[in-house]
Amino acid sequence: MLVDYVRLERDVLGGLSPRDCRFAVVGLGALGSEVCRLLGQIGAKLVLLIDPDYLCAENMPYGVMYRVGREKKVLSSEQRAFKSDAIAWAGERIFPDTTWVSRAAEVADVGLKLLRDCDLVFSCTDNVLARAETSYLARLLGKIMVDGGLKGEAVHEGRVSFFPADRSSACYLCQLSESRRAEVLSFATARSLGCAPLGVHAIMTATPMMASLIAAQMTDLGIRHLADRATDNNDASAWIYRMPPHDVLSENVRIAWSATCPWHDFPVEGELTELDDGQSVRQMLRSDGERRKDSRKTVLELIWPLCLRARCQSCGAEQKSMRRVALIRRSGMCTVCGVGGRMEPLECLRALHEEHPLADMTARQLGFPSQHLFWCRPELFSCEDGWQKGSA
Repeated sequence: MLVDYVRLERDVLGGLSPRDCRFAVVGLGALGSEVCRLLGQIGAKLVLLIDPDYLCAENMPYGVMYRVGREKKVLSSEQRAFKSDAIAWAGERIFPDTTWVSRAAEVADVGLKLLRDCDLVFSCTDNVLARAETSYLARLLGKIMVDGGLKGEAVHEGRVSFFPADRSSACYLCQLSESRRAEVLSFATARSLGCAPLGVHAIMTATPMMASLIAAQMTDLGIRHLADRATDNNDASAWIYRMPPHDVLSENVRIAWSATCPWHDFPVEGELTELDDGQSVRQMLRSDGERRKDSRKTVLELIWPLCLRARCQSCGAEQKSMRRVALIRRSGMCTVCGVGGRMEPLECLRALHEEHPLADMTARQLGFPSQHLFWCRPELFSCEDGWQKGSA
């Protein structure tokens, strides 16, 4: 028997055909796996699954997708399954009308071309940094983001936030205090790290029922905004949901735009560009300049700063690197003493121009994922010789 979605589209989705919609789900814990189940149930065209973590026995009670994915029989001590692979394997069997794409990586390491092809992004992580990175990428690509979270252990409270694609509206970082925002940004982009370490993980509730409730609210909210895209609301908002015996079961909070949030300052000029396989950065910059017919040279602005050299805070050893600053700080491993999470970036790369020594390298040699997009912009100022050389 073929699956007929016509009645569902008419009654629930406001005429929107799920067969035309692509979604990205960032974070595949209790909340994310439940969002995936609902997207498969409404017949989504494609679901991009993003999570760097492995599936373990503790995950099993939280979702049917985990239980089916376990049948892949890769949970032995010798071979473990990524959450994204397990859910993709389960999705192909339960919901074959949907295409499931697995990316076992952090959202900042997923090719932007994959995210650009999605219509909406669901953020389901318990990680402040990942939420901030997801918010920035969604805003950069002009995508709606629906964020969800579960509060505390056995608190039976959850939160759903809506962030429109409009860059002038509030983003995820706007709702954080200035001190908390500074911690997140310094961890992700600054060469030096503040004194207070960034606590990226929250205590999550152990209630699968609460995860189902919040996932349903997230999915319904996202679908409704896609269906009404022509009259899209440009205000960022959040809804808090609780289970009985709470007196107030839901409340709405408007998320205000913060004038001190720096992640609204996108370059005025420039565009996202893809490097061809085997093409060096220098070749791409020259071809971009020729295409623009502009006397100014082209600069490749890195979305996430790249760490070139780092020092271990445990033993003091220095080593070369070619990874994102945040990734080095969080999971960088010292090759001398073997301690992880204690690497401090010493030299960072934020932009590339034609004269830079690394401009001869390809995107893959620089450590960027496949199907990635880069922000190319004209130089901001010129000297008499047409270019001002300086440090990266």
